[in-house]
Amino acid sequence: MLARAFAFYGLAFAGALAVALAAPLFGEATPLVTMLTPAFAVIAIALFARPRDVSMSSLGLTRAGSGVWPLAVAIPVVVLVLSDIVLVSVGLAHFVAPDLPGPVAALPIKLSVNLLIGIAFALSEEVGWRGYMQPRLWSLGGLRGSLLTGFLHGVWHLPLILLTPYYHPDASALLVVPLFLTTLTLAGVFYGWLRNASGSVWPVAIAHGVYNFAWGFGAMFLAAKTPETMEYVGGESGLLVIAALIVIAVVLAPRLRTRAAP
Repeated sequence: MLARAFAFYGLAFAGALAVALAAPLFGEATPLVTMLTPAFAVIAIALFARPRDVSMSSLGLTRAGSGVWPLAVAIPVVVLVLSDIVLVSVGLAHFVAPDLPGPVAALPIKLSVNLLIGIAFALSEEVGWRGYMQPRLWSLGGLRGSLLTGFLHGVWHLPLILLTPYYHPDASALLVVPLFLTTLTLAGVFYGWLRNASGSVWPVAIAHGVYNFAWGFGAMFLAAKTPETMEYVGGESGLLVIAALIVIAVVLAPRLRTRAAP
């Protein structure tokens, strides 16, 4: 099972590297194209390597897992909102009126469409990470498998961060890479719990998509004193988010140790 997990990972990482090297061709779509590579890795395994090893049910696609949807939505939003509130409270940022594009009446529809598109792209990632890879790492234990999946998920982003100007371009790699890897490793506990508790990959895709959406949407209402504030303290993978994820990981870790793998 471990060999299958790492074979998938090799394909997904090779895809991410290839997309990063072709970034001049893809332009600003490079991050979105990169998000498709885990799904293509699963498809490649299904078609050419071990077709019996891949099914809709084994990937967690046949169950909705709706019982944990409220937490999948609420926790990412709460983490980011609290991070922004702390930034404002300590004087590192202030709230601003956003410059909303287009007519206000059409905004709810536009935001809803953007959220659904974001969840769809998140699903193309999570069908690989938590759909295919994580269950094959449960032999290491629920907590260890979740942490390792999260860490490798973070490493998979490195070609995009280090080789292209489309993801964290203003940050120092020496600082943003360890922060980013820590964030994704800790988030792996939350995502792993969602996968294990529901037997489904859909809640993970929802949480992932909501986090990305809330991060981008919340940034419209916040003006930081310096760009570094949003890279290293707040933002997607700053110290405040890491602190919140540590609390979540401590709460959920015992549940991952005791619950059976899906």
